[in-house]
Amino acid sequence: MDYVLCFLTLLLVVLGISTLIRYVVWKFVDFKQNRYHYLVFLHDDSAEIMLRGILERNNFDVSSGERKLYAVDMGLDEITASACEKLSYDYPNMIFIKPNQLVDAIKK
Repeated sequence: MDYVLCFLTLLLVVLGISTLIRYVVWKFVDFKQNRYHYLVFLHDDSAEIMLRGILERNNFDVSSGERKLYAVDMGLDEITASACEKLSYDYPNMIFIKPNQLVDAIKK
């Protein structure tokens, strides 16, 4: 029984150390591979909830500071559109735009 406990403890220690080493290596050796952006087309009343979910998920990523969220208004009602626009003021990485502004926003 003691061998099993020692083995499990050793396994957890090795797993923790390898995770720490992987994080340090990825922090110092950044190949800019995870610099993708989100493009979301919003068209129904659940748009604000979906945006909040994406933004919360993005906050837990290591390189989330470089990512942008382009939220395109595809015919939202006024209340949902104003809520999404207020949300874009709180999160500087989120850009709330109309479909005709999409090309100009991506070029920046």
